[in-house]
Parts: sequence; C-alpha cells; structure tokens
Amino acid sequence: MKIIVVGGNCANKGAQALLFITMCELRKQYPEAELYFDSQEKFIDDGTYCFKHVDRRALRNALAIKAGKGGKDRMIKDAVWAVRDKRWYAVLAEPGYMKLLSDVKLIIDISGYNLASKFSNAHNELFLDIIEYAMDCGIKTVIMPQSFGPFDYKQDAERITKRIADVLSRSELVYAREPGGIEALNGIGFNKAKLSDDLVIQSRDFELSAITKKKQEIYDIEDIPGDSIAVIPNEKIFVNSSNREGLYTVYEDIIKKGLALNNKVYLIYHSVEDLAICKRIKESFCEDDRVVIIEKELAFYEYEALVKNFKYIIASRYHSIILAYRQCVPGIGIGWAEKYDYLFARCGQEKYVHGVNDVSLRDKVIEDMEALENCHTQASGIIKEKLENIQKKNCFDELFGIIENL
Repeated sequence: MKIIVVGGNCANKGAQALLFITMCELRKQYPEAELYFDSQEKFIDDGTYCFKHVDRRALRNALAIKAGKGGKDRMIKDAVWAVRDKRWYAVLAEPGYMKLLSDVKLIIDISGYNLASKFSNAHNELFLDIIEYAMDCGIKTVIMPQSFGPFDYKQDAERITKRIADVLSRSELVYAREPGGIEALNGIGFNKAKLSDDLVIQSRDFELSAITKKKQEIYDIEDIPGDSIAVIPNEKIFVNSSNREGLYTVYEDIIKKGLALNNKVYLIYHSVEDLAICKRIKESFCEDDRVVIIEKELAFYEYEALVKNFKYIIASRYHSIILAYRQCVPGIGIGWAEKYDYLFARCGQEKYVHGVNDVSLRDKVIEDMEALENCHTQASGIIKEKLENIQKKNCFDELFGIIENL
C-alpha cells in the first residue's frame, strides 16, 4: 500500500511535528506501507527516514495529466519556474510520479492552514488541484485537522468558493480545527466538516525510531535551572501587529519581569525567520548572562524534550504551545488568530492568551507571569487532565478506519 501525505514539510518545528507525527502514526499502524510526502522545499533523501519526498508542483502536474485535466501548459509554466529556482529535479521527477500514482491508494492532507482568502487564489487552487485530481484518479483523500477561512476573495469569489465546497464534499473526511472554520465552511455551502483538535496534540506518543533508519543524535542542551522560563516569539505576530516597534518593548519588559521574578530566561526560535527577532531582543540584554538565546536549530522533538524543563513559556508560535502542553507545561500566549483562543480554552488555560493588538498586552502578560509563578504546578495539572480527555479518541483512529476499507 502506498500513501502520500501532502501539506507537510520541515520548514519550521510546527510543520515538522505535523509531518513526523503523521508518519509515525502510519508507520506504527501499517509497517509495510510505502509512505511519501510532498513539499515545495528540496528534501535531501540520505536514507535517514522511512518515507520519501515528492515535489508538490510536480505531483499536481502528474495528477492533472493522469486525471485527464490537461496540465501540459502548467507543466511548461512550472518548468520555467523550476529552471529559475534551479529546481530541475522537480521537472525530471514528473514521469516517475505518473508510475507512482498508479499504486497510490490514499492522499492525506495535513496542511495547518491553506484554504482562505488571505492567501492568493493560486495558493488555494494548488491545494484544491491536488485533492480534486487525486479523486479523479480514483485515489481517496482525507483532510486532517486544519484552519479554514475566511473566504472573502476579491476576485473570482463565486467560482472558487463553489469549487472549495465541491472538492471537499468528495473527500472521505474533512476535519476543521476550530469552530470558526466550521462556520466559514458552512457559509460557502459545505456542512460536513467535523470539529477536531490539532493532530499534534491528539497524538498519544511519538517514536522517532518508528520513522528513521539511522540512529539520530539528539541535541543535548545544558542543564536548565529549576527557575527558568522560555520566550518564543513569532515573526507573524510582528507582521500582524499594529505597532511592530512597540512589540519589541513589550518583549523587553516581559524579560525584565522574568528576571525580577528570579528566573533565567531562554529565547528560543521555532522557525528560522524568528531567529533575527530573538537576536534583536537579546541585544537589549547583551551583558546579562541570565538571558540566554538558543541559536541551534532544534527539531520539534528536541524542542519538546527541552520545553519540559521550564516552569512556563511565553509563546506566539502555535505548535510551540501545543508541544509544551504535550509535556503539561503551561504557557502565556500572544496570538493573532482564533486557533490560539480555542487551543487555550481546550486545555483550560483561556485566561492566559491575549491578542497581539490588545492595548493592555504588556500589563496582562506581566500579570499572568506573576500568577504562574505561584500556580504553574496547578496549571500543569489542569493541562494534564484536559490532555487525557483530548487524546481518548483522536483523528487517527477514524483515519485508520478509512484505510482499513481501502
């Protein structure tokens, strides 16, 4: 049996967690299955992992041709794009994908967020092309938990919203990660989505050995003192902030408060683009060795092993919070979308999340820090109880039921 997982990559720890956990769940349940994943980033297959890479655009083109939807004009366009970006492998791979697709039984989409008017129409169409053309080829599809909407397209709105509803209606299963996603999909005529938590928090355990052929060296950081907290910024909240420079001041005040509470403060980046933000924040504390920046790019499982050492975290990366919650470590969230509010509420921590443009953001985060200094153990217990409930029955259980009937 051959399965392709689409929408995952290793661009940041959240995307990597989605991909590796999905592959782990599949590998443990179906050890003989041949697993593939797609991305637009070149993946060096050095034999480390028990799954293989396919290029996203080349996969779309191969599906289009196999489904009789043309694709030759798009292949030429993508070939020009590939030459420009020195991605010859994407063009050369397409004939091989045609043969691969003859044996693929299922495509699983694990995108965190792809269908929405905040992205270009072309971005939305690429998602839909892969799912629609796969089903036209007789390949079943499952859409794992993700965010949807809004669908306020400025161009071609009627056609693209109808296409979204039509394509999703043919999929075996569609999971929305937040109530707002269900509402947005209902608004365009698709009412069969199921509400389900993010697959990373639903997964009961992760075994790196299940998806690797070679033993992996796990980064071993220095011993973390007992009184330590972590600050994990996110480039996206700076993009979504109405006062970018003011946000740096907020972070500086947060760290000053952490130090005043006798903590050592660690700055951790969860995606490559966040490192520059961490470095700039550290510049304000360049002479203070109580503020430590971890410049090593960690795998998600290395971050998860690290985060369990902190009393609590102050974070803006969605999956940095989820991975902390998996270790029952409480956090204070600075968010910009519904997914943050819903996640914190699901784990009984709704009072600890704030919007990036809240005029009282600084004061609220500092108030939360003072509270968690005294009740982080209690908060951890609440998270543990909620987590056990979330993981009793998860989205993979239903996915396996579909696979059994392929």
